[in-house]
Amino acid sequence: MRWYAVAERALAGLVVWALLAGTAVAGTTVRVESMTVNGLEVRSLACELKGSALLGVMQVVASLAEQKRALDACVPAGGAFLVRWTWAGRKAKDVTVEKASHPDRADCVSAALGKTKSDLGGTCTAVVLVGKSAAARAAADALGGDASGAVAPAPAPPAPLTRDNLLELERMGELSLGMAAKAVQAALGKPETKGKQEFMAATGEWVRTWAYPKQGLSLELAAKRRGGPETLGSVSLAAPGTAKTRAGVGIGSSREEVTAAYGAVADPEFPPTDDRFVAGSLFGGLVFGFDAAGKVTSIFLGAAAE
Repeated sequence: MRWYAVAERALAGLVVWALLAGTAVAGTTVRVESMTVNGLEVRSLACELKGSALLGVMQVVASLAEQKRALDACVPAGGAFLVRWTWAGRKAKDVTVEKASHPDRADCVSAALGKTKSDLGGTCTAVVLVGKSAAARAAADALGGDASGAVAPAPAPPAPLTRDNLLELERMGELSLGMAAKAVQAALGKPETKGKQEFMAATGEWVRTWAYPKQGLSLELAAKRRGGPETLGSVSLAAPGTAKTRAGVGIGSSREEVTAAYGAVADPEFPPTDDRFVAGSLFGGLVFGFDAAGKVTSIFLGAAAE
């Protein structure tokens, strides 16, 4: 068909799969049940667009797919978000997350989608799937409804923490382990200093430190080979940092707050002491440091021992 040839030229190099059954076009209004572009899946996509509706909606998803890495970093374990935004002046504006499987990650998703660019004009809503595919699809199923906003009033709650899944689900502010270096920089800005890569024999990785002293953060970025793509391997937080863990614990929190939030996943091999609390394991988890008054002075996320 003629539109297919045009789409192929406009989206050269993209792998596009769409469930066009259930797609209805009326004037400049288009609805698509499901569409995947370059690995980014969206559902219940509805747009009021100027120009070719079907080709335009492909361009919409292609634009979103450019932020797939940043979106996946918001919920690496998998999630789904019903989002509304407007294209104007080649930018996505007024990005709003209306429903979410992980409401506390809505700001991260909004920030990532706010960086998309397109020559299109109009308004769209869609359920955007992020992170691991199976969990994201389950989250989208639980979210339910369609892009008009008629979704289930109570999205699935976040998965409970266990000692086994803590590293996968835990975060520090906008940061979660495994984030690509580009996503880290998008969340925090450029680091004040970047160390030199050093080879770690214990892990076989090349590791260096990114320092954000004004944010109280010191990060370790790891690569499989020297000069290769880097991902976030660990996070250290101290004053004046204001980031908080998944459970809302931050610098200045009390020992009681830490125990209430993480007592169920405390490391039995390293029981709490006056100056330390380990959640998960020293080989992968959270380590809280306390002062003499029992207030949190440091938080480490990652593997404190190899």
